[in-house]
Amino acid sequence: MNQNFYRALFLKPLKLIWKNKFLWVLGLFILFLAGEGYDFISTSFSEIITDKDSLIWRVYDTGFFQSATLANLQNIISADPLAIIASLLILIFIISIFLLFVWLSVISQGGIVYSIFKLNSKEKTNLGQSIKIGRDNFWQTLNLNIINKSIVWSVSFLFGLFYFAFLIKSISFFSWFLLSTIFILIILFVSLITKYALSFIILQGKNYLSAIKDGFNLFLDNWVITIEAAFFLFIINFIAQIAIKWIILILLLPISSMGIFSIFLSSGISFAFLFIFIPILTSLIALWMIAMLVSYNYAVWISMFMKLTTEGRQFSLIGKLFNKIKRRAE
Repeated sequence: MNQNFYRALFLKPLKLIWKNKFLWVLGLFILFLAGEGYDFISTSFSEIITDKDSLIWRVYDTGFFQSATLANLQNIISADPLAIIASLLILIFIISIFLLFVWLSVISQGGIVYSIFKLNSKEKTNLGQSIKIGRDNFWQTLNLNIINKSIVWSVSFLFGLFYFAFLIKSISFFSWFLLSTIFILIILFVSLITKYALSFIILQGKNYLSAIKDGFNLFLDNWVITIEAAFFLFIINFIAQIAIKWIILILLLPISSMGIFSIFLSSGISFAFLFIFIPILTSLIALWMIAMLVSYNYAVWISMFMKLTTEGRQFSLIGKLFNKIKRRAE
């Protein structure tokens, strides 16, 4: 039973997203909310605090936030008000683009949940219908994301602080390891509950608070098989990410030092093709593959949600193993 369950859970979504390529578009927009889920664990927040090459440290090193710069800001505005206005307009434009990406990402989340549910139910749907459903559930989905991100980022920030405390010998390794384990488990549980809550919002019309409550209860009733599926999906993602990196490296080989050297030994290739076309093509291929991977992850979790809510509790491989051990012991 379990073998058939996992075969359907992981293989059927693969066929689904390959056949319905508009899901890739939704997956691409969802990338703007990257960092969601247990994948966030693999990117340690402590690097932001401790790595001198991180974005926060580079912004600080510019000196913009030093007292002398801030003290002269009034003089700069008085001296060249047009430049300040132009800068503010550019800032407003950047913020507007950012908000547009957030809007697209949020409605794509709702749209992909709806589409995969319809396709799993043998019903037809398209990109337009998906976007409409996403728009209709925009605020509920956005509120869910805000709660999820607030918890994940807060816990990750605490993780970074305790890691920094460990580096300066303020706490022992055991204390840091114990706290890190707790933080990782919190992020994992919150992310998994959020996946179920999103389906409750889109597929059952719940508000975000009720959806979180129902998602928590569904996770609590099926926590073993949920974590089991998350582990298998983590392995699949890990292998897929390695494959994507190797494909990118192979595609970028022509502009490596060896590739450049080979150009001098063979017929010449234009500079534009080598240093412009190939990186652009590689970036597009990488985005396409990552969008497919994002779509696949959503398809797996929505299929999981459908099975748990329609077929009831599933029997996990771990539970099956314990039962075998128990029978042998008897």
